[in-house]
Amino acid sequence: MKNIRIANRYSKALFTLSIEQHLLEIVKEDMALIAAAFKQTVELKKVLLSPVIKEDKKINIVHQIFQPNINAFTLRFIDIIISKNRFIYIDFIAEEFLKLYRASKNIALAEIQTAVTIDAGARSKIIEILRGFTKKEIELVEELRSELIGGFLLKIDDIQYDTSIRSKLLKMKKEFSVNTYEKGL
Repeated sequence: MKNIRIANRYSKALFTLSIEQHLLEIVKEDMALIAAAFKQTVELKKVLLSPVIKEDKKINIVHQIFQPNINAFTLRFIDIIISKNRFIYIDFIAEEFLKLYRASKNIALAEIQTAVTIDAGARSKIIEILRGFTKKEIELVEELRSELIGGFLLKIDDIQYDTSIRSKLLKMKKEFSVNTYEKGL
């Protein structure tokens, strides 16, 4: 709970400052890049959380990784987070910033997991249906999960819709595990 409160404070501050500096779109791209980097590279967070590595080394590491790819404004914000010893929350801050951005632009995040790649026609139909359902623009994030076998798993806001064959098989397995046979009938 503490990390969410801290992430909210810092993300709101960054959001407000980026609007004041007319850098909202740029900072949004930077935060998306940072969030993706932390999701894909576990070692990065381990290095930055290490008490053995000094603060100036951490700043140098961050600069080497992100400086060519993000705006100087965002880089200064990250430097402040490191100096305040709050870098363990950077991925939460980035996610909260992206939530604020989506809310301000009336965008809903929809995550869809499928066993096979979705073609362009199906993707546009999904987006159209979700747009009608939410009355918002849709940011669709796709993930391949072969264990679903078929169908899909869709998450949007607090709603989850599961039509995967895997879940249907698990449900059937559960139903068959209950013995409804009564002896003597």
